[in-house]
Amino acid sequence: MNPLSIKVQELGIFTMACQLHAEQKHLDDVIRKEQPTIDLHYVGEDLVKALTEGYQFVSF
Repeated sequence: MNPLSIKVQELGIFTMACQLHAEQKHLDDVIRKEQPTIDLHYVGEDLVKALTEGYQFVSF
């Protein structure tokens, strides 16, 4: 497991990944197996809702 992932989990930071992007890169099964705490789902509707509510995103 990636050391950064461990630190993120220890800090209780919510992490999510776009299922569609993961599927396109053939990484969805890898993420589910190796990073089960990452919320993997289709995020388009969530992003639009958050933006309309004034949230800002941090992505890396």
